[in-house]
Amino acid sequence: MRRFWSLVKQDTKVMFRNKFHYAIIFLAIFFIILVRFLIPEEMKLTPSELVTDLTPTKFMEKVWRSHDVSDDQFFQTEEALREAMQKNKNSIGIIVKGSIEDPQFTIIQQGHEPESSINYLKTSIDWSLGEAGIIDWPKMHEIQFLREETEPIPLNKDMVPVFLVLEVVMLGFLLIAVMVFQEKREGIIRAYRIAPGGVHDYVLSKAITNVLLSIIYGLLVVIFTLGLRVDYLNLLGLIILMSSFATFLGLIVSVHFRSLSEFLFVAIVLMSLMGLPIGSYFFPTFSNMLVQMVPSYPVLFGVREVLFPTGRSGYLGSLYLSLLIANGIAYAVSYWACKRCLMREVV
Repeated sequence: MRRFWSLVKQDTKVMFRNKFHYAIIFLAIFFIILVRFLIPEEMKLTPSELVTDLTPTKFMEKVWRSHDVSDDQFFQTEEALREAMQKNKNSIGIIVKGSIEDPQFTIIQQGHEPESSINYLKTSIDWSLGEAGIIDWPKMHEIQFLREETEPIPLNKDMVPVFLVLEVVMLGFLLIAVMVFQEKREGIIRAYRIAPGGVHDYVLSKAITNVLLSIIYGLLVVIFTLGLRVDYLNLLGLIILMSSFATFLGLIVSVHFRSLSEFLFVAIVLMSLMGLPIGSYFFPTFSNMLVQMVPSYPVLFGVREVLFPTGRSGYLGSLYLSLLIANGIAYAVSYWACKRCLMREVV
């Protein structure tokens, strides 16, 4: 055991000597700045609706204001509406004329709107008229929630799980490869083989070192973006399992290459695959079976559940179980790969 902790201490010294901790802190600060100052809380992808109600009673303006439409979407004249549309190219104009008995609507387009947006706007107008009792609008649907409804997550904070998971995975995967190739170049592997500390010690020492870096990164990002009202116990558990799995995966791949330049192409391919679940994270329709098989998929949604609980009972338990199994398999394969390729390479 003393030999094992001595190896952990040695790897930690190498980590600090190579300034890996500076890179971690820099990335954390970069993402903190992105979340807190650069990424907006809301990003509207559909066109904004700008309204001019020219009816005597302005009945439609009253209806829409009752549904929390903001004041800056209403204009007193058609000229003011068109001027605002010139400034905001992602907008659609609505001019209301006539009377409450015979309302007339004119939709002004920019010319690049998809037909689906216009159809949605027409349906929204009819729904508003129906809600106000101006026209007969039968309720043909009922909304049911699978779980208790929660507050919408601001866009900037919704990015935190993405920054957390992908960086922890990439850091564990890439930094372990850098350490392995450095040890090859400096002859540390040769010295280690002459006075072996055991392959188990070698693999676990690398995992502990990378887990330490990942914890530093994860805590910095979450504390300075979401504060202290987070389930840090579960968060640390997921970070540890994510980082250790990425470390084992990095060992499995990197020991088969002689240099970092040879390794980079495979690393880019694997990291691109790990990034696929981001599409499902923001666009749930992009969630086919192949994407769900990527290891980062359940972890991404698991971290989101920890940071922004929705009451999905049993999800974290099953995630922990799958991560423990994945770590066990990855550890066994990385042990075999190091023993077969790394320790024999210097004979």
